[in-house]
Formats: sequence, structure tokens, C-alpha cells
Amino acid sequence: MNLNLYPLRSLMAAMVLGLAGPARGEVAEAMRKALDRVIEEKAEAHLVPGIAVVVMEREKVAYSFCRGPAGTGEITPETPFIVGSISKLFTATAVMQLVDRGKIELDAPVQRYLPDFRVADADASGRITVRQLLNQNSGLPTNAARATGADRTLQDHVKALSGVSLAGPVGGVHTYSSPNYQVLGALVEKVSGRSFAQYLEENIFLPLGLRHSFTNLSQARANGLVPGRNLWFGWAGPSFYEFEPDRLPTASIMTSAADLGRLLAAHLQNGRLGDVRLVSESA
Repeated sequence: MNLNLYPLRSLMAAMVLGLAGPARGEVAEAMRKALDRVIEEKAEAHLVPGIAVVVMEREKVAYSFCRGPAGTGEITPETPFIVGSISKLFTATAVMQLVDRGKIELDAPVQRYLPDFRVADADASGRITVRQLLNQNSGLPTNAARATGADRTLQDHVKALSGVSLAGPVGGVHTYSSPNYQVLGALVEKVSGRSFAQYLEENIFLPLGLRHSFTNLSQARANGLVPGRNLWFGWAGPSFYEFEPDRLPTASIMTSAADLGRLLAAHLQNGRLGDVRLVSESA
């Protein structure tokens, strides 16, 4: 990215379902067998109960590896998972789309768009920019406060930061903090006039043909959502993680390996997938 952000393309490539397309055509049989063997060995060594891997060449799946039970059968490249912090990739994409459309300026203070955004330091509150939220060098600490309550919203999470002391200077070192992306989710809602879920579905899922990506838990379960697992002394038991709709921008998006592959492919091809322009080349 030419904007001194974490490049979306580089950020995507660092994810577990990273993209490394072969030179031409599908992965050769010898390479396929070698990849199968390596993934199988790693999955067994780390006691992974279920896995889906895809390698893309442009907009096509050149290789896939799947193993384990899903919610309604066996895992396939189209099986949805709750992808945790990979959700932030969707959020960054949404923000950069709005930058492309002239609705957000990266170096504008967050308070221009969200007047209720503030931390304990009033001066720092007015200096934190959209770019710094994306880069995670806003100063927000990893354990920054979050809203509580059954019906909490993204705006509630923004307001919950009002008493938070920064972990470092604004624009200083990178500090991984999910609340940066909770604020960005609220920013997307405010600027677009749509709920975060609606924005994703209309501007990312639908244009890219992500048919196995969800913001609604019931829909994801109906399409075979993989239940999470926690490892306890070598035994894979049910995960304690619960789907939280108010944390879609940071942790709760549900998508498949194949859909992530399409999103990655768009970014690695300068923001375009086939005839669809997702973001500008500069993004």
C-alpha cells in the first residue's frame, strides 16, 4: 500500500490461508502430494481437528486440502468457519473502499467522523487518525475496555473507550488492539449509513461472489459452520468462544477457505477480481 498502512496485500498474505499461486495451471501432482503430506503432518502434530486450505491462481482454486467434520458433513473449501481476527481484513477493506469513494480521509482525526470517540487524554483523543487505527499505532492498549450488555453496539464500544489510558504515544509503536478495529467498524457504519453487516454483504460479499461468507449465525450454521474446538491435554473439546455480532469488525465474521481465497486474490491482483474492482490499486 502506498499509504504507509499495513499493506492489505501483505497483511492478507501473512494469514494462515495465505495465497501463493503456482506459475501456470493447477498444482502439479507431485507438488500436490507433497503439500498434502506437509499439511497432514502439521495438523496431526498440532492436534488440529479440522482444517481447510486453498491455494489460488488468480481467481481460481489451484489446490485445496480439507480434513475433519463440519456442522453438516465433512469440511470442504466452501465450509464456513468463524475466522477470528482475520475479520479485520474485511474491515480494512471496507475502510479503504470508503477512502476510494472520498468519504474517509486516512489522516483525518477519528473525531471528524465519530464525535463521541475519546480516550482519557483529551488532547490525544483529537489527534488519533483513521490511518493510526488501521496501523494499530493509535496508542490504544491491548486490554482496552469494551462495552458490556446483551444489546451492545459498535457505538457502545466506542463510548467505552472514554476512560482508557493510552499504552503509548499517538502514532508511536504498533500495539495490537482489537478496539482499533471496533472503532473502524463504527466508522464504516457512520459514514456509509448502513449497518456493518449490511455494508459487508453489499460491498464485499456480493460483488466478489462470496457465497459462503456470513454475518448471521443462523445462516452460517445452516450452511455447515464448523464448531470451534479448544485443546485440553490432547483432547479437542468444544470452544468457549461465542459468536458476538457486535464484534464482526474484529473477530466474528464467518467465511470459508474458498471465499477467503477470492478476497486474497482480489488484493493480490491490485484490488481487482475478474471484472470486479474491489479497491483501487493504491489501496
